[in-house]
Amino acid sequence: MLLTGEVFSAQRAYACGMISHIADGDLDEYTLNLAAQIAEASSRTLFLGKRGFYQQSTFGIVEAYEFAGKVMTRNFLLDDSKEGVSAFVEKRRPQWID
Repeated sequence: MLLTGEVFSAQRAYACGMISHIADGDLDEYTLNLAAQIAEASSRTLFLGKRGFYQQSTFGIVEAYEFAGKVMTRNFLLDDSKEGVSAFVEKRRPQWID
């Protein structure tokens, strides 16, 4: 699409791996629900995970897996991660620390 300007369907974009989901029904409602779900998560753990994802994208597969494992371990040691696990086990909403 970038090089040819060709427009294609959401189904084609999904099949090519360009998108991960096709919303059923109202796109605005789906988008707002997704944004609300993301907003409920710990901003600190999301930040570290997203930063790690983009950093490892330039690595080879072995290095990317090693790096991602380290990022996940560091992220899991954060107080917010511990709170998330506790909240899940206790079936309650988490109280993020950051």
